[in-house]
Amino acid sequence: DPPIRFEMKPIAFSNIFSEVEQGLIDFTYVNPSAFSCIDSEYEAVSLVSQVSRRVVNGKVYDLKKFGGVIFARNDRTEEPITSILDLEGKIIAAASISGLGSGQMQFKRMIDEGMSYLQDPKQLVFTSNQGKIVQGVANGDFDVGFVRTDQLERSKDENGNLYNRSEEHT
Repeated sequence: DPPIRFEMKPIAFSNIFSEVEQGLIDFTYVNPSAFSCIDSEYEAVSLVSQVSRRVVNGKVYDLKKFGGVIFARNDRTEEPITSILDLEGKIIAAASISGLGSGQMQFKRMIDEGMSYLQDPKQLVFTSNQGKIVQGVANGDFDVGFVRTDQLERSKDENGNLYNRSEEHT
């Protein structure tokens, strides 16, 4: 009492921080990477967190943690990719520089191994779409893909069929 009124407003990712700074946003639903910046800069408080429920091969998973995956085709005969150090000289696809599960987590892993995610790959491609990353690795457009946890299990090929990870990817 009295009733609270909310107005939902789409905000471009590039404008979120300025709108928070100007006091134009009271609540926001953002990715974990953006929230951590807003939290450290403006002392934001998390009210809720998301649990993603996924069904894979008939089994239900409640994903309470956010993670990232580095994957490549397992049928590479030339220069197989079996460790993080094998990313040197490869074409890598990620969603964006600001994507936590499809970029930042994997970049951090490379840094931890003494690598540069900008200088060591042959090319770093940002797709803005994790489905395009899976498709691009499957088609051979990219050597390596960086996606969030569960993206491979949800991705479909050009015929609408789920990828068989055991046969096509490692």
